[in-house]
Amino acid sequence: MPGMMDTILNIGDLATMMSAVKHIFESWNNQRAIEYRKLNNISPSMGTAAIVQAMVFGNKDERSGTGVIFSRNPGTGEKGLYGEYMMQASR
Repeated sequence: MPGMMDTILNIGDLATMMSAVKHIFESWNNQRAIEYRKLNNISPSMGTAAIVQAMVFGNKDERSGTGVIFSRNPGTGEKGLYGEYMMQASR
């Protein structure tokens, strides 16, 4: 439900991260998410997930790059690496 549930960036330490993950799961029941599920005929019993990832800003040198990789296909749920990666993206 992109944009319907809360997204939290730049968390910091472990205690803050656990609090942020709890907040994300609680947002499953915010008004935007409830309405989105109604409009798209999505059962509220389906559930959701939280993604926690480390991110860096910028390219350090010619050996660095940018991209996003998932452990499942976000469209089908099929297990396996899915994503894109660009070497030397700043050039």
